[in-house]
Amino acid sequence: MSRFSVILALAGLSVPAIVAQQERPNGFPAHWFAPIPEDQAQWWEILPQEAGAGEVILSKRHELGTFSNLAPTPFYFHGKRYASVEGLWYSLAYPEGPDDPRSKAPGITWKFTREQVSQMTMFDAKDAGGLAEQNMAAMGINWVTFEGKRMKYSSTEKGDHYQLITKAIWEKVRQNPKVRDLLLSTGDLVLKPDNFDSLRDLPAWRYFDIYMEIRATLRSGAALPPTERYPAHWRTPVSEVNKPDSEILPQAAKPGEVILSKRHELGILSNFAATPFTLHGKRYASVEGFWQMMLYPEGPDDPRAKARGITWAHTREEVAQMTAFDAKDAGGFAEENMKKMGIDWVTFEGKRMKYWSKEPGDHYSLILEAMRAKLEQNPRVAEILLSTGDLVLLPDHFQEEDPPAEWLYFKIWMDMRSSLQNADRSPSLTSK
Repeated sequence: MSRFSVILALAGLSVPAIVAQQERPNGFPAHWFAPIPEDQAQWWEILPQEAGAGEVILSKRHELGTFSNLAPTPFYFHGKRYASVEGLWYSLAYPEGPDDPRSKAPGITWKFTREQVSQMTMFDAKDAGGLAEQNMAAMGINWVTFEGKRMKYSSTEKGDHYQLITKAIWEKVRQNPKVRDLLLSTGDLVLKPDNFDSLRDLPAWRYFDIYMEIRATLRSGAALPPTERYPAHWRTPVSEVNKPDSEILPQAAKPGEVILSKRHELGILSNFAATPFTLHGKRYASVEGFWQMMLYPEGPDDPRAKARGITWAHTREEVAQMTAFDAKDAGGFAEENMKKMGIDWVTFEGKRMKYWSKEPGDHYSLILEAMRAKLEQNPRVAEILLSTGDLVLLPDHFQEEDPPAEWLYFKIWMDMRSSLQNADRSPSLTSK
C-alpha cells in the first residue's frame, strides 16, 4: 500500500481505487507526473505520482501549484487588492475593526491585522490562518465575516463562504491570464489537490473542484458570471434631486466605464482631493490648489500685482494650500481678473506659459508633473487607481467643449494607470 493510501486510511478518508502511478496521458508535460521519492515528501503533501488514470496532482513542485490558494497571484475583489486567495480566505477570520466581537473577546490576541493577512501568500498566510482558527476555537465560533456579513466557516453546504471563495477564485483566473491559460492547458484531466486537508468533504476547501467548474465554463463558451472585481457602490444610483447642475452621477457610466465620483473613494482622483504633495521643494495641498495658484501674482513686481483696478482676494501661498471648492472658487476669482487684464498666461517659478492651449505645452507638462507627484507621494491614490482595472475613467462633472489636454484629468490617470500596470514593480513615473 502506498504512503498516500495509508495516510488517507488513517485520516478516515476514502481510498481511491487507483493510486498507483499511471502512464502519463498524451499531450501533457512529463514533469507534471514525474515521481518524487516518498522520503522527500512534506507531511501534508500528495506527490505527483499519486495521480490516477486521467488525473493530475496540482503540485506546488511545478507550475500547477499556481492553482493553490497559497500562490502569489494578486487580484482585486470588491475594489480591494489581495495578494492570494489564501490571504483573502484567512483575512475573513480576523476582526474587521475595534467593534468586531472578535476584537473584544477576553483572553484573545491577534498577531496580525486583517489588512496584513490580506497581503500574505504561501505559508505566511496559512500560518496566520492557523492562529486565527485557534482563536476561533477558543471563542467557540464557526463564523467569519466579509464586509460586515457573518457566514458559516466550516460547512458541508455550498453556503455563503463557499460562494465567496468561488467568486474570488474566478477573479484570480480572470485577472491573471497565465492562470487562465494554464487552467485551459490541463484539458480534460481530473484535477486533484497536493494536500490532504483539501480532500475533506467541505466544498470551499475543494479548490480543485472549483477550478474544474471554471474550466468547464471557459471551454464551453458560455457567458461568464458577473465580475466581482469592482465595488457595487461605484455604480449605485444617486437621486438627481438637489444634485449640482454640473455633476455627472455614478449611474451615467455604461458597461466598462466608471464615473470618478466625489461621492465615494474614486473622488481621490479629482484634482480637488486633499492629497498633499511636494513639487520643486514646495508643499501643495491638492492639484487644484497648485493649478489655481499659478493664476496669482508671484510677488509685488509681478505685472498682475500692479495692474490697475485689480485686487486679489488671496495670496499665491494661500491658494497653494487650498483644496476642493475653496481652490476652485479662488481660481474663478483669478480668471475674472485675467479677463479684465486681457491675459491668457500664468506663471511658475517666474516663467510665463499659455493657460488655455489646444496643444499640450508647458502648462500641460507642469500639471502632469503635479499629478505624478500626487500619485507617487500618496500610496492610497495608487491603490485606488489600480483598483479601477481596465475600466474607462470618466469625469463626474460636465466640461467645456474641446478643452485643453490638462483638463482631461481622467485620461491622464488612465495613461498613468497603464504605466503602473505594466511595471514589474512600483515605478517612478517622473521619466514618463
